Amino acid sequence: PGVTLQNEVCETNLVFFDVSGTGKDARDVAAQLIERGVRIGASSATRMRAVTYLDVDASDIDIALDALRTVLR
Repeated sequence: PGVTLQNEVCETNLVFFDVSGTGKDARDVAAQLIERGVRIGASSATRMRAVTYLDVDASDIDIALDALRTVLR
């Protein structure tokens, strides 16, 4: 999996996403995620940045997604 840029694929471990549609501040979301053991940074009031590392596997991502779903409800 990767990001297509002008017909080139760039593999990345960075995911940027916007939470403005939730009505929540990204910094508050980040703080609530930390309480659940998940570190996803807020780069602005609406934009978040998730980074995976070599020791992060699919089950870790599922845990992070579950925490994010809970916080954004």
